[in-house]
Amino acid sequence: MTDGQHPTTKQATKDINGITTTVIVSEFSDRIFIAATQLGTFGTIVKQQGYDCSTENFNGNAHTNITIRLGKRDDPLLLVYARQFLEHFGVPRGKSIVAAVGLKDRTSTTFEAIMNTIKLELL
Repeated sequence: MTDGQHPTTKQATKDINGITTTVIVSEFSDRIFIAATQLGTFGTIVKQQGYDCSTENFNGNAHTNITIRLGKRDDPLLLVYARQFLEHFGVPRGKSIVAAVGLKDRTSTTFEAIMNTIKLELL
């Protein structure tokens, strides 16, 4: 998706469950930035990185490191979103994810619509 020099950025704005939702994806050579907002701001910024533990004498399962960089630190739902972004978009491309999530509607149908928007329109 990138030419090695510049990131590629795509954006989609949709009405999801009656709320205007903007999703932005920028793919860099080493990571993917995903922003999903219904607030007009980035909200909480989360960084996720996946590791293949088979080479580190672990049990062979994948391991993730998720850290809140800015924003709400006590929201477990943000960690779920981060893990989904990493598993669906980062791991298949061998890249870490930086995500900005600012949602009014935090239902599973909203997040599913965001994931589908990224899959079908942005990546």
